[in-house]
Amino acid sequence: MPAFVRNILANKEFMKYFHNFSWMLSEYVLKFFATFLISIYIARYLGPKDYGLLSYIITIVFFFMALSRLAMETTLVRELVKSPEKKNESISTAFLLMLVGSIISILIANIFAYVFETDPQIKLYVLILSAALIFQPFFVIDYNFQADLKAKYPSIAKSVALFLSSIYKIYLVYYEFDFIYILVAYILDFFLISVFLYIFSLSKSPVKLFTQFSFLRAKRFLSSSLPLVFSSLSMYTFTMLDKLMIKQMLGIKSLGYYSASTKIYEGWMFVPIIAIASLFPILIKFKKQSGSKYKTNLIRIFSFITWLGLIIAAISTIFREEIIFYLFGSAYSKANTSLPILMWAAAFIGMGTISYKYFSIENLEKKFLIRAIVSLATNFPLNLLLIPLYGINGAAFSTLVSVIISYYIIDYFDPKTKELFSMKNTAILLPFYKLIGKSPL
Repeated sequence: MPAFVRNILANKEFMKYFHNFSWMLSEYVLKFFATFLISIYIARYLGPKDYGLLSYIITIVFFFMALSRLAMETTLVRELVKSPEKKNESISTAFLLMLVGSIISILIANIFAYVFETDPQIKLYVLILSAALIFQPFFVIDYNFQADLKAKYPSIAKSVALFLSSIYKIYLVYYEFDFIYILVAYILDFFLISVFLYIFSLSKSPVKLFTQFSFLRAKRFLSSSLPLVFSSLSMYTFTMLDKLMIKQMLGIKSLGYYSASTKIYEGWMFVPIIAIASLFPILIKFKKQSGSKYKTNLIRIFSFITWLGLIIAAISTIFREEIIFYLFGSAYSKANTSLPILMWAAAFIGMGTISYKYFSIENLEKKFLIRAIVSLATNFPLNLLLIPLYGINGAAFSTLVSVIISYYIIDYFDPKTKELFSMKNTAILLPFYKLIGKSPL
C-alpha cells in the first residue's frame, strides 16, 4: 500500500469526515437514481403536456420551500459547529422559526396561485401540494446530525423514506391512477422523511424542538439567514421564471419539453450541493485553524466541481439526442437542444453553490444576495427577448449567460471578492498547472 494512502487512512480526523461524506454521497446516489428514474417513469406516463403541468405545480410550491427553510441548512449547521454547548437552544429556536416560515410559505404560495392563475384546477393543485411545506421544520434534525458528522442516520432515514415513496409512485403509474394521486405522492416524500428523522433523533441524538426558544438567538439567526433566504429565492427564481414565462409564452406542452431538460440539469446539481454540504463543517474548522489550509482546500473543491461540471456538459452536448431519447422517449425529442445549454450553465452554478458557503463562512451573506439579484435582473430581460425568438432554447441560453455573470464575472468587480475571483481562476487552471509540473497552491 502506498505511503500516502497509509497516511490518509491513519488520519482519524480525515477519516471521520470521509465517513460522513460517504454516507451523504451514498444517500445522494440513491436519491439521484430513485428520484431521477421515477421522474422519467412519471414523465413517460403523463406525456409532455401533463408532465409540464406537474412540473409547473411543483415549481410554484417548491419555490417557497426556500423561504420555509430559512437557510438553516447553513445558518444552523454553522452555529452548531461553533457553539455545540448551545445545541438544544439553537435547534429549538430554528425549529420554531421554520415552523412559522412554513405556515407563511403555504399562505404566500396559495395567494400567488389565486392572484396569477385563472385555472381553478391549478389553484387546487397548488393548495394540495403546499401541504408538504409543513414538514420542513423537522429537517433541523438532519442539520444537527450534519454538524455532528453523523450523516449516517439522516441518510438512512431519507433513503428508507425515498424507497417507500418510490414504490408507491411506481404503483400509481403502473395501475394508471389519475394525475391528482401522483401529485399527492410528493407530499408523502416529506412526511416519511420527517417521521424517520424524528425516530432516529429519539435513539441517536435526542433534541428538544419546542422548549428552549431564544428570542436573542432567533434575532441572530434571522439576521444571518435572511440574506441567504433571499439569495436562495433568487437562485431558484431562475428555474421558476423560465417555467413561468415558457408557460405564458409557449404553452404547457413546451414547458413539458423544457422540464425534461431541467430534470437532468437539476439532477446533476445535487453533486456540488451534497459535496459542499458534507465538507462545510471541516471548512469552518480549517478557517479557524489555518487560513492557508482553508484557502488551498477551497480551491481544490472549486476545481473538482467546476471541471467535473464541464466534462458532464461536454458529454451532454455530444450525446444530447441519445440522452433525451433513451431517458424520456421520442415524445420529448424537442428537449435535446436545450439540454446541453443548461448543462454548460450547471458548471458555473456549481461555482455559485461553493461561493454560497464561502460567503457564509466569511460573514458576507449580503454579497451573495447582490449577485442573486444581478442574475435575476439579467435573466428576466433576456427571457423576454430570447424566448419569443428561440423558444425553450432562448430560456436555456438566458440562464447560461446569467449564471456566468453572477457566479463568476461579477466577483472581479467587487473589491471584497477579488480574492474569491482569483481562487476561481486558479481552480480553473489547476489541471494545467499539474500538467506542466507546477502547483499554485
